[in-house]
Amino acid sequence: MDFLDRMNKVIDYIENNLDGEISNLRIAQISCCPLHQFGRIFTYVVSIPLSEYIRRRRLTQAAYDLLSGKDKVINVALRYGYDSPNSFRRAFIEMHGLTPSEARTRGVILKSHPRLSFHISIRGDVEMNYRIEERELVLVGIRRNNITPDEYGKVWDEFLDEKMPQHGKTPNEIIRDDLCLYRPPVEQMGVYMMNDDGTFDLVIGAESDGCEIDIEGIDVIRIPVKTWAAFKTAPGGFVDELGELHLRVLSDWLPTSGYKQDKLITAQVFPMDTTIDVPTYQPELWIAIIRE
Repeated sequence: MDFLDRMNKVIDYIENNLDGEISNLRIAQISCCPLHQFGRIFTYVVSIPLSEYIRRRRLTQAAYDLLSGKDKVINVALRYGYDSPNSFRRAFIEMHGLTPSEARTRGVILKSHPRLSFHISIRGDVEMNYRIEERELVLVGIRRNNITPDEYGKVWDEFLDEKMPQHGKTPNEIIRDDLCLYRPPVEQMGVYMMNDDGTFDLVIGAESDGCEIDIEGIDVIRIPVKTWAAFKTAPGGFVDELGELHLRVLSDWLPTSGYKQDKLITAQVFPMDTTIDVPTYQPELWIAIIRE
């Protein structure tokens, strides 16, 4: 199943659950992509966040239900995920420009946000530069297993900002200052590996220099030899550009490359010899691949 098929299946899932619970874990499982990454790709394609799309679709359906005149406003509010009539009223006014009660009046103008579907478009107007390399990764850092989509950012916060009580430093500071492991070509790397249940394992760190590590809370994680396709963002690229790049790799490059993704393993590489606000900053996206 290609990535466009998976995106359409996510939309099917959302549509079937507008009046119930929409699980981030289930979205990650269907898309075979951690929610943070799928969210970036979705925002790039649609120009609104996934959560905003869901909100608009629910309020569109709520307007249809109110027009039918069969349900009380509170019942419609609860059906589409609002805990109180007031929160529903505010959201409804923001989208439709009138109250839920006023929406029952014949002749009023309501807004409809249509259901999405994704199709192939012929582009090919922007070249993609990549390299293929085979290598084992031995990373020094932290590993967290069975992460849910909502926990991805928390693990990065833990790595970058939370001081380890036994050391008084963050894992990032230990790797950067004590072990001095940030160096080309890998530098700072985050690797995530999808699990069958929609969770994923996340490793954040830097490539080992071969020295023995004996620091409580800092692990050595070995990722066996893989073939990697590595892509750079445009100069100055960062988080948004990585989402755009990931979409282009999955939708444009991978289907025609003769490869498929190997166990849905993806890595992001962040240069540490410059800062993110300079024009030459170019993080990389790596995907593990195997021949079709």
